[in-house]
Amino acid sequence: MISVKLIIGSLEERYRMKKLTAAFVVALCAAGVVFSQEELTMSISGEVKTGIFWYAEDVVGQARTPSSDGAFVHNSDENDWFEILQNPDRYTNLKDNQQGRFRVNFNIEKGILGAKFRFETTSWAGGASAANWGYAFLYGNFFDEQFRVSAGKLGDSPWAIGDPYLLDKELDTTMGIRFEYMPLFAPGLNVGFVLNDWNTTAPSTAKFTDLLQETVLGLSYTHDYFHLRLAYRMDSEADTTKTIAYAEDQGGMLVYRLEERILRQYLPDFQIWANGYFEEIGHKQKNLLRGKNRLYVQYDPDNFTARLRFGYNVVNTLQLKYNLDKPRQYFSAGADFYYKLFNDLLNVGMAFDFAKDFGADGVASDSYLHWYIEPQARLNLGNGIYLALVYRYMDDFYKLELLNLNTTTLRYTDYKCINTKTHQVNLRAVFTF
Repeated sequence: MISVKLIIGSLEERYRMKKLTAAFVVALCAAGVVFSQEELTMSISGEVKTGIFWYAEDVVGQARTPSSDGAFVHNSDENDWFEILQNPDRYTNLKDNQQGRFRVNFNIEKGILGAKFRFETTSWAGGASAANWGYAFLYGNFFDEQFRVSAGKLGDSPWAIGDPYLLDKELDTTMGIRFEYMPLFAPGLNVGFVLNDWNTTAPSTAKFTDLLQETVLGLSYTHDYFHLRLAYRMDSEADTTKTIAYAEDQGGMLVYRLEERILRQYLPDFQIWANGYFEEIGHKQKNLLRGKNRLYVQYDPDNFTARLRFGYNVVNTLQLKYNLDKPRQYFSAGADFYYKLFNDLLNVGMAFDFAKDFGADGVASDSYLHWYIEPQARLNLGNGIYLALVYRYMDDFYKLELLNLNTTTLRYTDYKCINTKTHQVNLRAVFTF
């Protein structure tokens, strides 16, 4: 007798799949409602991204090991790169995750109703893909499009960061209901909230009021002079692991984006914007606070792109597998310049970045935390297709040697930074439509 366990594997996986299936059914029902009408509008977009990645790593004062160099397939997204650098298993994580992205977005709309859903996968380890519904929800616009209600597995948030280098961070990504108010008396304003699911394992003793404390509050405002997005996810103590003082998801989350729009009225190709996020806000253990913040100054005329980047980061050392009682904070500054040749057929240029720890608990060295140079050549083949060859030389102090183990708490109270010098080469292929 063939066991159905071969299909599902576990009760937990069965429950997860039911939620995903329900989200898909919602999307299909929405599509059915729309297709049953006339004069519908439908758009499909997507992306395929992958590449060959090679590295050679030298740790100062240590002999090379079999894992000191290697090559594998990876999508090489910058948004997760520094998290990986700060992880002791940095290249193991690269090999095992995100070999390539396949993503398709659907948007169907008719009258006041619409449906949005995204299918994507990034991991193809062992030849099997880990499918993921990025979002799948139905929405409706009411009262002269002043009021919008969305329900399902949420995403595509109006209050998201909107920056691929910061994971396009958004807070309303679980099953839930999103309410948005866009008053006619204040054009450009969008305010609302989200009643959503827990972002951790649902507690068995939770009450309705506990779930309400997981609500997301959001605001965006577009003006001739600026654009602002802001969202905050509250956190209930009901899903706190009482026996683990250092457990995550015990604090609030904040995301923001601010764009300056005055100067571009005089220099159309000039932009200044800032965005970022913080997590574990209000956590009882202060060293669990983490976040990323970026400030960009960019000039992008027809024949070149020039950009300055400034950052402030708070690194959660516990999240990065370091059993350590100290946070790491650092500032970074960088510059990119790419020249557009042959009517933008070929882009060539270089990026540079420099970062330094600060504060009594996070000084990596007397001079810097990391610096790198990254020349790049990119061939634009048209219709959203390009090939890029990228080389990076990086000198960093991300690896740590942990010191002073507290035998009572089993946590380290100090560390020593280790200097690493790495060569990396990446051949990227990207298709968008």
